[in-house]
Amino acid sequence: MKTIPWNQQSAQWDRYKAFHMQLYNGKFALFDTGEFIVDQSHWPARYRGVFDELGFTIFTWRDGTVKLNGRKLYTPDNNIIRRSWVTSDTLLHDHHSNRVVALRWAKVSVDKTNIPSRFKATGLACYFPGPYRPPESLSFIYADVPIELSNEDKTKLRERRMVLKAKDRLGMYDGVYAYGRYFNGESLIDDEKYAALTREDQKRMARSVMIPPYTKQEFPYLELR
Repeated sequence: MKTIPWNQQSAQWDRYKAFHMQLYNGKFALFDTGEFIVDQSHWPARYRGVFDELGFTIFTWRDGTVKLNGRKLYTPDNNIIRRSWVTSDTLLHDHHSNRVVALRWAKVSVDKTNIPSRFKATGLACYFPGPYRPPESLSFIYADVPIELSNEDKTKLRERRMVLKAKDRLGMYDGVYAYGRYFNGESLIDDEKYAALTREDQKRMARSVMIPPYTKQEFPYLELR
């Protein structure tokens, strides 16, 4: 976030019980302490974009406003994560720190965030401690991260892929359905729930076995480097 000029004549008090200026029709608020918050989590396409004078971009990956251009996304643990794994929708990219955070309005849980407790009553979507300092979000960025498979598991997946494709071509759908219930020899769903699925859902489940399993992970932020 960039340094934003403070105008005492435009200052208000009531909403946050602190001197602040509302920007962009209340979507943002700047405080006399230099703190800055994003107070909106719903960002239709007409409101998203590059806020160059503020120093950040609000976007979804579908917009095309933030491009990797050879850079990679890193987790706080310094692991690379692919853009296609990220499932969170509306994000904020800070131009100075290159930090990416999720925008989702929530109440402040002081024990889980670095956001001051005085914002606990009002809630917010994103908090900047001051100019040129990285943002903090009340929400996590969620991602579906593939599980690292052993060579044995990869071989099993390749074999199942061939079997499923062959049975599908031969119209042996019953066999495909039954085969899709299991992964690594373990049942993915019990008999009663499986029987309640439609035939299309059973077939979709069978084909999903061809995709390596993944875990849902959450990150307080990602970094573009």
